[in-house]
Amino acid sequence: MQVRTSCSATPPTWCKHGPTSRLHGCPTRHAEKQVPIRRADGSTDMEVLQAVSQSALPVHDASALLLSRLMIQANAALKYMPSVIEDLLFRQRTIIQRLAKGLLLLSQGVDVLTNIDEFGDTIILFETSLRGILRGVPFAGLPVMTQLCPMIQMAQVTRFYQDVRPLLSATLSASGVRAIQEAAIFVVDESVTLMEILFTAMMDAARLIMENENSCTPWVGMTGVDWFRFMEALSRQRLLIQRITQEG
Repeated sequence: MQVRTSCSATPPTWCKHGPTSRLHGCPTRHAEKQVPIRRADGSTDMEVLQAVSQSALPVHDASALLLSRLMIQANAALKYMPSVIEDLLFRQRTIIQRLAKGLLLLSQGVDVLTNIDEFGDTIILFETSLRGILRGVPFAGLPVMTQLCPMIQMAQVTRFYQDVRPLLSATLSASGVRAIQEAAIFVVDESVTLMEILFTAMMDAARLIMENENSCTPWVGMTGVDWFRFMEALSRQRLLIQRITQEG
C-alpha cells in the first residue's frame, strides 16, 4: 500500500515541479510555464537553472521515498521467494505422483467418471505450474530462471513430460467408462515408467534451483549434431535481433 501511494504521488510531483515540458501524462498548463534554460546566444540562464534546481527538490524527495519503499518490498520478497519456489517444486513432484495414481485407478476401473475428471484437472495443474517455473511469475514471487544448470535440467523435465503426454492424452480423450479403462490399461505400464523418469528429473531440477547450482558443463557431452543445432539456433537468434533492430 505504501509503495502504491508513493507511485501515485511521484508523477504529480514531477508534473508540478519537473523541468521538462514534454513529460507524458503532465497537464498542458504545466508545459506552458516552462522557459528555456539557454539564452538566444547559447549561454546558460543561471536564474532559470537555479529555479529548476530548487523545483526539482520535491521530485527528488518523492522519488527517494518511493525507492526506499521499493527496496523494503524487494528485501521482503527475497526472504519469501525461496519458500514459494520450494512449495511449487514440491507440488510438481506430488502432482506427478497423482498422475500415476490416477492412471492406475482408471486402469482398474475405480470410479472411472470421477477419476477421469480429476485426472484431466491434474494434467492442467501440472502444465500450468510447469509454465510458471519455466517463464517465472515475478509478481507472485517466482523469479525468471537465469542459471544455466537449472534451465538445462528443466528442459529435460519438459522433454520427459512431452514423452508421456501423448499417453495421458490417449486416456483423457477416450469416451465412455469402458473405453477409458481400456485406454488406461493400454498405456499404464509405459506411462508409469516414464513418470518415474519424470519424477527423478523433477527432483534433480528442484535441487539445482534451490541450491542455485551453476557448475554443470553441458558442452562436454554434446555431439556434433548437438553443436550443429546450437549454432543453427544461434544464427536464427542473431537474424531475429538484426530484424528487430532494423524495424525499430
